[in-house]
Amino acid sequence: MRRGIDVENLHDMCRYYEQAFVGLREDKGTITPLLIGAPGGVIQEEQTFLAKRLLLNDDGGFVLSGWTTLKLPEVEKRIDFGTPDIGMIQDGETLIFLSNTSTRIGRKGFRLNHSKSYEFNSYESLGKKSNNKYDINKYDMVWRVFNPSYLPLNDALAKLAIGELIGTPLSLTLGLYTLPNSVYPLVAYKRWTVGYIINSTQIRLFKAVRDYEGEIRRQTGAEVVIV
Repeated sequence: MRRGIDVENLHDMCRYYEQAFVGLREDKGTITPLLIGAPGGVIQEEQTFLAKRLLLNDDGGFVLSGWTTLKLPEVEKRIDFGTPDIGMIQDGETLIFLSNTSTRIGRKGFRLNHSKSYEFNSYESLGKKSNNKYDINKYDMVWRVFNPSYLPLNDALAKLAIGELIGTPLSLTLGLYTLPNSVYPLVAYKRWTVGYIINSTQIRLFKAVRDYEGEIRRQTGAEVVIV
């Protein structure tokens, strides 16, 4: 559900959202992350403000456009001014779990450096991920926060089996990853490793986290056995 603007005027909007991303819905259904400019770019009488779009470039990476003047009445209904739901996302060939940290009063929108990441196979994934996770310029992660994608369970297992991936999200809260000394892919629920998966119909859940049994069964459709 789209969350509307909750400030009194454009100057306040840019003050609260300055250097933060909001989601701009495009005609094709994708969400373009939109970086809000400083209050100094506002022309109140014309209802305009400055922003940059996060765009896919020719080599498959992401880049910010130059500053663009936008009229709020023309784009307001296409912008979600809330903080996007975050969780499992693809990071290079593996996955990480993102959670929001406490936001300072007077700060709104999504800022990557105001989130915390949890890694599951950080040593194995060295060199297979994008750069410093706290770098605001890690635009591929910003894009995936606004445009998450998840593999079906069988596809995820196939890619892990051949080493095409060493981790991948299945949903906002669930993912799989591999380790060299693990016979089976491990199951991650939010920021915890909770068990392992034998195949698409059989999951083994650690006894200490048995409370997640119903949720993992619901999400995967697999038989979940406590071990």
